[in-house]
Amino acid sequence: MTMRNELVQFVGQIPPVTRGICLMMVLICLIQRLNVLPYYFGDFYWSLREVVLKFQIWRLLTSFLILPNDAMKACFDLYAVYSKSLHLELVHFSNKSIDYLFYICFNFALIIVLVEACQISYPVFTNAFIGMVLYTWTLDNSNVKVMFYGLFPILGKYLSLVHLFVSFLFDDGTDGYSRFCVTMVGFCAGYVYSCLDTRTYGPLYGYLMGKDPGYGFFERGHFRSPRWFESTILWIGHVLSISKPVSSSLRNKPDPVTRRRLRTPLKKSTFAGTGNRLGSKTE
Repeated sequence: MTMRNELVQFVGQIPPVTRGICLMMVLICLIQRLNVLPYYFGDFYWSLREVVLKFQIWRLLTSFLILPNDAMKACFDLYAVYSKSLHLELVHFSNKSIDYLFYICFNFALIIVLVEACQISYPVFTNAFIGMVLYTWTLDNSNVKVMFYGLFPILGKYLSLVHLFVSFLFDDGTDGYSRFCVTMVGFCAGYVYSCLDTRTYGPLYGYLMGKDPGYGFFERGHFRSPRWFESTILWIGHVLSISKPVSSSLRNKPDPVTRRRLRTPLKKSTFAGTGNRLGSKTE
């Protein structure tokens, strides 16, 4: 019972967007292994034809959350998503989950557009999702030394290049290196978002043009969730009867007890003593 409570407490402490993503990845993996859904609802791979003609809109999301069949690779992917997503939601977006959710939705849409435009025939976008969050993570940890899969230390600013190289190296190439191309698309989507968020052409442009070392890294926060997006999320949360919808504007508001205390004026306290000076003798 204690272990169960600790597990529930651990999951409850994870920020809402990261928690939802990780739980959906595990749930999709279980559904695929147990085969408990009909074929119409149990196919989570990307297919533009199925989305448009059969209105299987869940593929817009589930195609990014499919874990590989290999157990070790699945654990590595799940941990990569959890660790990088946790940092982005808490640090990069300053615990404003609505901004992080907008970041995910924007990049997912951009990845789908790029995949269809480039005619990449790979129906799983999990590698693109990992590449997207990994690139954004490196913007905050460019000079932090990390362990690459626990094998060797590397600076964060080189982690994206090493990840791309490994993805290319272990892609079988039978289908035109489509898995590597999907990973590359994810990095491109993350780069585009960082350009919009910093109102620059990104670190690569800054490096090639000899700009300041901080060009494309700092002064971010210009491309966050618009008001209509936040209103839509709040409406969905209200419809689904979610007690604590993901919101950035409501997150920093004090609770009713705190607001009542702030409105209550402080009472003046009086001291009813004799007021004798220290060291003086009383009669």
